[in-house]
Amino acid sequence: MTYNVEFSLEAAAVLLRIAVVVGSAAAIRAADLIRRRLESDPEGYGNFLSEGLYYIDEEPIRAFFSSMRNQRLSRYPTSAFCDS
Repeated sequence: MTYNVEFSLEAAAVLLRIAVVVGSAAAIRAADLIRRRLESDPEGYGNFLSEGLYYIDEEPIRAFFSSMRNQRLSRYPTSAFCDS
């Protein structure tokens, strides 16, 4: 099963700010790995926080997301990326 992954505009902007600090190659590699993991099994790779909110770590990024398993959608909320 493949899930759709949606990034908010604010999440993309935060990812760009992280890329400036840690380097674009590391940030893009981490974001791509997170995206692929969320496409395949969001709840399996993610760590449950509460009330449908999860996070996933891939250095140098921690991404927060909500998963709607029955709709096959993983959504990065507004503050999806932050330094881990």
